[in-house]
Amino acid sequence: MTYSASSDASADHDRIVAGNASEATLAHYQKRRADRDADLPATEALAGVALAALVTGAALYWFDDRAPEAPRKLEITPTVSASGAGAALAFRF
Repeated sequence: MTYSASSDASADHDRIVAGNASEATLAHYQKRRADRDADLPATEALAGVALAALVTGAALYWFDDRAPEAPRKLEITPTVSASGAGAALAFRF
């Protein structure tokens, strides 16, 4: 949005400097400059969000532990003794 308003204002500015501008062109130029100035904070905020996302993505990539995770396992071991039988459960996480 800011680029479009700036581009339109630039084309009008060239006509104004050359002395070939009408009152309508001057009014259009002033409106497009005002539009550009109004859109600038939103453009800067979006650029900041994009930069933060880029830095976050780079940090996550850089600091990622590339070793595979150990699988979580439930182990069931049967137990038998002279007085009975049963099972032992072991869970690793």
